[in-house]
Amino acid sequence: MAKGKRFLRDNGLSIALLVLFGLSLIGHSIAGHLHSNEEARAHGQPLSSFGQYLSSGDFLESVFENWESEFLQMAAYVLLAALLFQRGSGESRDPDANPAEEEDDLKAEPDSPASVKRGGLRLKLYSHSLSVTFALSLESRRTWAGDRARPRSPARAGAASAARPGWEARGSAAGSW
Repeated sequence: MAKGKRFLRDNGLSIALLVLFGLSLIGHSIAGHLHSNEEARAHGQPLSSFGQYLSSGDFLESVFENWESEFLQMAAYVLLAALLFQRGSGESRDPDANPAEEEDDLKAEPDSPASVKRGGLRLKLYSHSLSVTFALSLESRRTWAGDRARPRSPARAGAASAARPGWEARGSAAGSW
């Protein structure tokens, strides 16, 4: 088999998902740019170029808000799949299996990761690494963004200040977000 065809066969899922991700991000950016300019036009603000929109906080904020909701959905799925049963599902544990037998799955084999070979706390973290990663990513997003709510675009700042008492004072004291 030719090297290129073998690469495509062996990595087809990753390639397809990367292409779909790229296409959805392009669609998201185009729709967001059109929406941002529509809001700016409605409020008499200057329109932005596509490049200006892509480098703005509006674009990044909308992308990260979208990803946050996806992470929450996936985290809920992972947690529920770990706790609940669904007979016949590959993602669920077997409801008739002995829990002691499931622990045997975590025993070290020659090609096991170092965390599994060492056991203890490392094994516990490794066996829950997806849940830990989701929790840390959501917490870092919450911490990084802070608990302040801010408008997405200058055109919406007026509406946001009317909806949030004291907004003008916070915005003017900080200069700009």
